Amino acid sequence: MKNAKKIIAGLINLIFLFFCFFSLAPVADAQKLWNSQEGMGKSGNIGSLFLGGDGDTDVRMTVVYIIRVVLELMALFFTVLIILGGFRWMNSRGNSDEVEKAKDQIKNAVIGLVIVASAFAITTWVVGFADRALRGDI
Repeated sequence: MKNAKKIIAGLINLIFLFFCFFSLAPVADAQKLWNSQEGMGKSGNIGSLFLGGDGDTDVRMTVVYIIRVVLELMALFFTVLIILGGFRWMNSRGNSDEVEKAKDQIKNAVIGLVIVASAFAITTWVVGFADRALRGDI
């Protein structure tokens, strides 16, 4: 049982690192980065790397990007919890206590995933509404 917990923890860490390395890292756009370097000491801000654009990214958009990344990480976490609850249920071998723990874990992870999805939807709606209000389209 100890080895199984270590293996599961290692897999979770591996999935997290894989997600951070490949999903959160911006796609390298060498031409855009080359063109933005016009002279010694001139470089765009961090928003230009993550959000695209010419380096004059608004602070609000950077905050929105950070909020979205945090919500995506939380959704990934709850999805992994659902999968682990399924493994716990499959490996319960008919033990009713383990089955109940697995059901509770899956139920709580689904509730968390619904909350995260709702927060993502509300955030997207509020940011869109505020953007339209600032542009005067309302």
